[in-house]
Amino acid sequence: MQLKTLLTSLEQPPLNVHVVGTAHSTQFIASDTTNWAQYAASIDNTDITGIAYDSRKVQEGGLFIAVPGYHTDGRRFLADAAKRGAIAALGEPLQHETSTALPLSYIEVNDVRVALANLSCAFYRYPAHHLCTIGVTGTDGKTTTCNLISAILEAAGLQTG
Repeated sequence: MQLKTLLTSLEQPPLNVHVVGTAHSTQFIASDTTNWAQYAASIDNTDITGIAYDSRKVQEGGLFIAVPGYHTDGRRFLADAAKRGAIAALGEPLQHETSTALPLSYIEVNDVRVALANLSCAFYRYPAHHLCTIGVTGTDGKTTTCNLISAILEAAGLQTG
């Protein structure tokens, strides 16, 4: 999937985009969707081969999502992701001194977890749109009812689980 297509799936435009190899970054105002749409249209047709939030799982041509955690911050692993072939990274705003020595292009967003969810849905072509969900509630008989529904659907040739 192309990077520009993927980035347009974000609920809000990025706050800032640091392009590696240049001395500038492009800033956006969250409400200025026109400016973001024009920028997104100007991004080259870079293909993203995958999305990873663990730098050890980044593959060549992938997009690294730098998620801050309880014990460490994903932004500490930008160089590792770049070495493993990431073509860009996305995360929450950087410190100014960090942004001057980036090993790859970095896209800043307000909420990296929401962005990860949006990007993943778009990259995998919104798999939830193709699912049928059946809910069973009640005090007694839920497991039996679920097993019966599953058996009926499987007998009809449908996949359950």
